[in-house]
This record gives sequence, C-alpha cells and structure tokens, in this order.
Amino acid sequence: MTFNFEHTYQLSDREYVAIWGLTNPTRPAVWARRVATSGLGLLCLFSSYTFVLGIVMLVVAAFAMTAPHWFPGTSARTFRSLRYLQGPLTYGADTETVWARGEDFLARVSWRHVTLWRERGGWLVLQRAWFPPVLLPIAALREQGWYDELKALAQQHAVEYNSAAAKRQAV
Repeated sequence: MTFNFEHTYQLSDREYVAIWGLTNPTRPAVWARRVATSGLGLLCLFSSYTFVLGIVMLVVAAFAMTAPHWFPGTSARTFRSLRYLQGPLTYGADTETVWARGEDFLARVSWRHVTLWRERGGWLVLQRAWFPPVLLPIAALREQGWYDELKALAQQHAVEYNSAAAKRQAV
C-alpha cells in the first residue's frame, strides 16, 4: 500500500523541551514531584528546625524548573540555536522516504537511513545522526489511517529509542 503523509508545523521551545528534554515536563509524575517538593519545602519554612531544609528544597525545585532555559547544552538552548526550527517546517513520510522541509531548508533520506524512533509528547519521532528529526503527529496519523503502517516501517528500519537494542548499538 502506498501512502504519503505531510504536515506543516511551527514547533515552540516548550514543545521541543517536552520532546528532547531529559525528563518529560508534560508527564504528570514530573509535575507531581515538582509540586510535592515545593509544597514540602514551603511547609518546612514554618519550623525553625526545618527552615534550612525548606530553603534547600525550594532552591532545588526552582533549579529543576528553570535550568532547561539557561543551562548550556539543554534542549531549550539547543532549540534557540537551531535556525531551521525558527520557522514552520513541513515534515513528511511516504513508503520510500522521510523528510523535513523549510523555507530555505530541505533534508530527505530513505527509510533505510532512519536509525531511531520514539513516541513522545504526541509525536512519532524518526531520527538519524546528522539529520533533523522528523516529527509526525500521532493523532493526525491515526485520523488518516497511516499510523500503523508508519510505525511498522519505523520498527522495520530502526530501533526504538532507549530500548535494549538501542543500548546494544550504542556500545
């Protein structure tokens, strides 16, 4: 079966951090830990015995929430440095190739060059070293009926990010 899926999207820095950050800030468990740490830190401020602990907990919580935006090498800083991400990109895939295209930018490879895939933040992400990741919205893929076929192609040609097979390849 032949298919062709394409969509244009302007990724925000917040979405980029959700996809590429070390921790996924959109996950409820991450927010629950941040709220719990902040709440416990605030409670500790009411006792002279735990006041210093409360200050330390609040500083750690503030650091965890703001570090991705100012710490070198983090995903938010990477997003700002990648010029091709500053405008809308058209991401696509068909039975032969995957691509990312911008106003003055085009990157296209055959499926055999895709080495990693993952699902994160509502996106099917197809990766290759030295090639911009191709981000395909899972909801739109399902709506158009191409999700299963695209995921099968990803599984056929690449390994899932952070899987045992990906870890073996990295060694």
